[in-house]
Amino acid sequence: MIACWKLSADKNHDTKDCVDALRCANVASHVAQNTSHRSSAIDGRTSRHSGYAMSQRFRKRIEECFGWAGVIGGMRKSRLAGREKLNFPFGPTLSACNPVRLRNPGWRHVDGRAPRGWCAGKQANRTRLTNFRPEGRNHRASSAAGRQIRPLQLGLFWHAIVCRRAICEKIGMNKALIALASASLTASATAQTLLDTTVVTASRLEEPADASVRAVSVITREQIERSGARDVSELLRRLPGVQIGRNGGPGQSTSLFLRGTASDHILVLIDGVPAQSATTGAMAFQHIDPETIERIELVRGPASTLYGSSAIGGVIQIFTRKAANRAPRLHGAWQAGNQGTFNASAGVSGGKGPFSAGLTISHQQSNGYPPKSSFQLSCGYRHDTFDAHLGYAPSPDLALEFSHWQSQGNVEYLGQFTNARQDQDVLNAITRFTVDTVHGDDWSSRLLLSRAVDNSDENQISFLTNLFHPGQHDFAHTERLGLDWQHTWLASEAHTLVGGVTLSREQARLLSYGAAYERTSREKAVYLQDDYHAGDLDLQAGVRGLHHSVYGRQFTWNLGAGYQLGPQTHVHANAGTAFRSPSANDLDPGLGGNPDFKPEKSRSFEVGLRQGLGEGQRVELNLFHTRIHDLIEFNPTTFITQQVERARIRGVELGYRLTSGPLSLTLDYTWQNAENLDQKSSLARRAENKLNTSLGYDNGNWWTRADLTAETDRRDSRFNGRVLAAYTTFDLSAGYRLDRDWQAELNVTNLFDEQYELAGDYPAQGRLVLLGLRYSPK
Repeated sequence: MIACWKLSADKNHDTKDCVDALRCANVASHVAQNTSHRSSAIDGRTSRHSGYAMSQRFRKRIEECFGWAGVIGGMRKSRLAGREKLNFPFGPTLSACNPVRLRNPGWRHVDGRAPRGWCAGKQANRTRLTNFRPEGRNHRASSAAGRQIRPLQLGLFWHAIVCRRAICEKIGMNKALIALASASLTASATAQTLLDTTVVTASRLEEPADASVRAVSVITREQIERSGARDVSELLRRLPGVQIGRNGGPGQSTSLFLRGTASDHILVLIDGVPAQSATTGAMAFQHIDPETIERIELVRGPASTLYGSSAIGGVIQIFTRKAANRAPRLHGAWQAGNQGTFNASAGVSGGKGPFSAGLTISHQQSNGYPPKSSFQLSCGYRHDTFDAHLGYAPSPDLALEFSHWQSQGNVEYLGQFTNARQDQDVLNAITRFTVDTVHGDDWSSRLLLSRAVDNSDENQISFLTNLFHPGQHDFAHTERLGLDWQHTWLASEAHTLVGGVTLSREQARLLSYGAAYERTSREKAVYLQDDYHAGDLDLQAGVRGLHHSVYGRQFTWNLGAGYQLGPQTHVHANAGTAFRSPSANDLDPGLGGNPDFKPEKSRSFEVGLRQGLGEGQRVELNLFHTRIHDLIEFNPTTFITQQVERARIRGVELGYRLTSGPLSLTLDYTWQNAENLDQKSSLARRAENKLNTSLGYDNGNWWTRADLTAETDRRDSRFNGRVLAAYTTFDLSAGYRLDRDWQAELNVTNLFDEQYELAGDYPAQGRLVLLGLRYSPK
């Protein structure tokens, strides 16, 4: 049985008798380690978990109250004697101290969000504390995000608000102290700080993003709601190192480039399940509605050791909205604007006892705009998303979850050869079942069974297809069945081992312009990672071996190191190999491919620095270098796919974050040189310079956010010699809280109607104005 309660105390309680007694009582002893002239009684069973480090920070925050009361409140040398006399000024002193500490009020979920509608003091007495465990133990693909909460401070919130003035006047407290408490209380309503966001994608273990040995970015639910983005690619393009290409308006084919690598060099996971098409090897980013997303984690750099094929440029994991263990609550959002745009979503989630459930349904539609300047008719888009979850946790040691996410719609587009308007039906779906178990204090495991579908079906018959397959419509279908078993073992005080087995069966079927194939492949893989932690040093080493039924055996490795140089300084380095298996289209001779193609392989290096600049400020610097061999590239002029090229990508990512009261500022600059070494030319659609800027303001009643994106010119393709011009776009979003649960929103994309292209001959989105209403009960 695992420890369900935690007790935090100072190092005076770091004795073997005390620690053993707490463990016998099923209490995690989060006692500060006392290493003065002896060994600490707190071993790796406790100190290795991220929750231990957080408990120490929280304990320090509580102890700071007493320090404040002694120094600022004048209680260090009191002239009063006796407990009753001393208690009289001591209570009001802490009441005045408390607003100073309310910069981070209340409690926070594991993803950094504050629970709505709860007072810190009330919740502290009503909710037992939970363990922090690796992903395999209780992450449950973020389903626990709504249930697990962490104590940030145990304050007298309402006492400070209601009783502060009366008590201070009664005892004649110093006027300066009263003024300080009043000013601090006012500022606390809008103060924001940089939070230690927890991530799991970087190492398959729950860890603070700021302590990861990899470059990580996180998009939270609040950021999604304030972005005005219509699909996930518009969210991702605002992150460092990310650029996109798009063939027109909503629903059109979209490519994403991460640190200069292509779309099929990025592994996309939806709740832990790979979601790429087996025919093209890429993900349909344009069909993922942000309204069904809870958070996104982006890991930049090679990750094939943990996740397998396609993770050359990095991994994007999308966590859908999950049910919380609370009374059922409804949520909804509605938007309407020009170009016949209408978006709507509604959902309900909740739980009681061991059961939890949630359901979200969303709809998008748009008349779009002409995808080419020479084409007068607009291409429309209709899309629906369904997301359902059901969880059952009969005990702290066992949790079961079933979920189904489905995205389907209809897309109008221009035909490749006829240049006439055509349309296709699209379907993307993920079905998954997970079993999370805990075995004692040191072992945990997760079993994930999944089925992924990526289908597109044309609604017209092409001439070539009708010639060889009379009466049949073109289609591209993918079905992937997977099993992923992950086991986490706390081997010692310093070592945490993460290992597992993955099995998959992938079927790809295609009929396109007369060419047809049906391919089935199987893959077996074993991986192991050792996460070593000692003091301020973190080391990671991992290996992966796999066997694929088409291209045989592959082996990858990864090494990472991180070191905390000071309270606000963290450095890290990472090196590793990755690969991408050829897609079914790459292997088919009928589409210009070659069945003898080998996997693309890469080797990458990275060094990074995270530096705090005082409260609410931070800079981040990453330098990366990647080489790719056996690069596969399709020539649209000859319709032949070749594997003869090498690529080298070098770059720098520089970011700045500021949070000060109601104001927030983000700056991200990326410089990269993505070069085809054989052709001595830059890779297509990769700009050398990119700048993202976001400025936000939130005073509690209303908020606004301005986003600027700028890219320098870049080649459209090495086969046509066209250069896409540099551009700068400006997006604006704002919201006004009508009451506690309702909010009116305004989103303006491309405010100044900049004319630019993300792909040759395909104009990008012009000015789009959306007015909306959101219901989100607190």
